[in-house]
Amino acid sequence: MANSQSNQSQVGVCRIGTRGSDLALWQAHTIKGASANVSGEALSEAAMGLEKASSSKDMNAARAGLATLEAQFEKLKAAMDQPA
Repeated sequence: MANSQSNQSQVGVCRIGTRGSDLALWQAHTIKGASANVSGEALSEAAMGLEKASSSKDMNAARAGLATLEAQFEKLKAAMDQPA
């Protein structure tokens, strides 16, 4: 995945943001768009869930959404790292 380092950093920022700031909201929005651009629908959906939870300040849902986002990020990264 060409930008996996950057995307991994964004996931890390989401992790920090779920502690009560708007960082998760903005990074989830960024991840949602970026993953949709590479047909990463499951990651995009996970990011949308985290974005919604962060927007409503539901930190329990945001933490759960973060776990889903991290899992989907790893799956997409592994798929994109496979040789064509």
